[in-house]
Amino acid sequence: MTAAPICYLGIGDAADVLRDVPAGSAPLCVSSPPYLGLIDYHAAARNVGSGRDGRIWHAGDASVVEYLDAMTAVMGQLHRVLARDAILALEVGDVRVPRSGGSMLPLPDWWLSLCEGFGFRLLERISLVRPLALGRRSGHFKRPAQNRPGYALLDTVSSTLLVMGRGDPHTRLRDRSRPADAIDVIWAERFLRSMWTTARPARTTLDRLSGHPVPSDAETVRALLRFYSCRGDLVVDPFAGSGTVGRIAAEEARSSLLVEREPPFAHLTCDVMQSAGVAIAPVNAVRAPRRSVLQPSAQLALPLPAILEHQARRAFLRSARGDITPRHREMAQRLAAECGVAVSPELVGLFLRVERAHVAAVGRARYGA
Repeated sequence: MTAAPICYLGIGDAADVLRDVPAGSAPLCVSSPPYLGLIDYHAAARNVGSGRDGRIWHAGDASVVEYLDAMTAVMGQLHRVLARDAILALEVGDVRVPRSGGSMLPLPDWWLSLCEGFGFRLLERISLVRPLALGRRSGHFKRPAQNRPGYALLDTVSSTLLVMGRGDPHTRLRDRSRPADAIDVIWAERFLRSMWTTARPARTTLDRLSGHPVPSDAETVRALLRFYSCRGDLVVDPFAGSGTVGRIAAEEARSSLLVEREPPFAHLTCDVMQSAGVAIAPVNAVRAPRRSVLQPSAQLALPLPAILEHQARRAFLRSARGDITPRHREMAQRLAAECGVAVSPELVGLFLRVERAHVAAVGRARYGA
């Protein structure tokens, strides 16, 4: 039976908060990094309750260089927190560079290059189309009288959903899934293509004035959770916003690890999760992943199982560095009798080294080098 979902909530910069999370804790990350230059996060935070003097540095209002540096730091910690066979799904949009003559910064391509540097590879590239424009501008000419060529500004109504993975996540999902994880085929039909159309946000005027400026689309999050995780999994969102990922994760019997920099939005998330009856815990309460046991080959008559250490960069064995056992001595005596030689400590140690090499080889075959 799947345990009740838990929401692990942290307030602050994701690069700092995630340091308290054990390595390899989560198999999935679903997030939407800040929209550089498109969204006034501070105005929204003041509306929620941080006050006129509550302005803090936010990556969404940073320069291009500051944004890239901040996101690289977050990705460095996210790389450590995610499992070796994790999936990373990011919604990212292109950005128009100020005072550049209309040039666009292809942030999806930059994010893809960044994630590839951490060992991820592109699995799917999905276009998300929104029915409403988002951001500081809407489609119009710069000035009413300048309805001539060269003055048009287009709506930002689409973004890119990058689904990336490392290791062999599909095999892990197929092996771990149970009948309860079955996906409704009729529901999934509209998501089995490379272009998804999001629903019009069902928000009241109060929600628009006092909520997050760009809440994630609930059905998009639901599709990602159902396609790329199983019941009971932990889902990470380092840019939680109003907590849509956490809310949908709880509905889908998944726990969530949410980090939000703006305290007003974090408090909104807390209220949403509590109203849904979901327990909230600090991020340092996340438990380290369980260790898996390798069964040695019966043909080699190896006596000790091996315990895998699930870390972001290393999946080799710790307990394979065990001591010599009577079984090692017995195998050494058999070989010495067949060869007509004396049993030496070096010969006994040979069987221990063979065991270590075998267990490490199995670990590499299952979990990657």
